[in-house]
Amino acid sequence: MGYFLVIGLILSVISYTTQRNKTPLSFIEKIYILSLFAFFLVSAYGIYRTGGTLRDFDSISRFILIIPFFLYIRESTIRPKTIFLGISIACIIFGINTIALTYFDRSFFAFTEHAGIVSIFSITLGISCFFLINDKQSLPIKIYLLFAGSMGVLTSLYSGGRGAWLASMLTLLILFFKKITKENFKNRLLAPLMIIVLLLTISNNALISNKINKRLITAYEGFISYFQDSENIDFFKWGGGGYSVMSRLEMYKSALLIISNHPFFGVGHGQFKKYNKKLIEEKLINKSIENYDHPHSQFLSTGVELGIFGIVILMFLLICPILASRKIIKKTRHDQESILLKDSLLILTLHYIFYAFSNAVFAHQSMVLFYAFMVAAYLGLMKVADKELSEGYSKND
Repeated sequence: MGYFLVIGLILSVISYTTQRNKTPLSFIEKIYILSLFAFFLVSAYGIYRTGGTLRDFDSISRFILIIPFFLYIRESTIRPKTIFLGISIACIIFGINTIALTYFDRSFFAFTEHAGIVSIFSITLGISCFFLINDKQSLPIKIYLLFAGSMGVLTSLYSGGRGAWLASMLTLLILFFKKITKENFKNRLLAPLMIIVLLLTISNNALISNKINKRLITAYEGFISYFQDSENIDFFKWGGGGYSVMSRLEMYKSALLIISNHPFFGVGHGQFKKYNKKLIEEKLINKSIENYDHPHSQFLSTGVELGIFGIVILMFLLICPILASRKIIKKTRHDQESILLKDSLLILTLHYIFYAFSNAVFAHQSMVLFYAFMVAAYLGLMKVADKELSEGYSKND
């Protein structure tokens, strides 16, 4: 993936620098680029102060490498349908691979090593497919998007990513109650209804339904047991889902203690394990989590490494795309493709925000690259649509 990124970066820089009549960046676009630089620089400072290596820059560097791609996309003539097609194809590939792995014990792609990452990717794209369906499309297109979305959601359900499921429920809750997409109200009902239908469908499959039930039940039991006797209980005896939930809660407790002792600028990159062991030695934290490198929460991980200042920059990074999309397509609010782009960006961003509470979303290169690439593509294509609509108004005048 890194090679493709470098090639794309080089082509984007060449294409952008050779273009004439480039459209000046708007204020909100500058703010978006600033948010990428801000998070990179703050993270780089955390790495530098603890003597990190160049390898530690691998993940966060993606935020900077994606900027030329954004600048190229906004000047291109690429249609939004291109990314919509890509989203649907990705969902179908996820689904085919999952079915092959589940029922035929073979995998076409190496997705199984990072089940949580696959789960959040697939359900985010799957729900986006449901929201792409609109009244202007033909029946075959609607059926195709419904099928693609179902494959994406099924992949997440089969993967067992509870954090992704929770992020999706909260995202759909916000989309349903907030008047964010007035022109696409049906989709607020379609997405949760399709998920319910899929759950009822796979409930007849003992293998899958038992897996989902076990994940949820062990998580619940682990949650209850943690608050009954978290100091003395042996997390390892629970195994699987129970251990995962209990260890996460204990890591959150540890992270909050570290942040409270170093509130403003944190303790630096990769120092959670060191300070966590000190808390274990002081009998404040259960020994079961002594080998973890980060607290499995992007907000808490950032707080530990960079303090409250870092958390503010992280929130700026996550919220800025939503604000940018509202500004960029202000003139294109009645353009269907722009509305679909805005919905897709919102779905992506909300999933990442909610998922960041239970996972370190920017600790993995693939998750950083996916988020940075998709946001840049959505915002860039919104700008393309905005320019085309503005030019259309000018010609009509």
